[in-house]
Amino acid sequence: MFENYEEYLNRTNQEDNRTAWKWWKIEVCGMSEKEAIKASITEYKSINFK
Repeated sequence: MFENYEEYLNRTNQEDNRTAWKWWKIEVCGMSEKEAIKASITEYKSINFK
């Protein structure tokens, strides 16, 4: 099972931002860097604005 984004932020001691989200997609979800960059532009939403 994948580690969710909030768990990833806690484990890596990162702030919620587009760069952290991109690296979560790469490291946890297995996306290529190119795919993750594209997705961060179109899909990223801050967890503070759920």
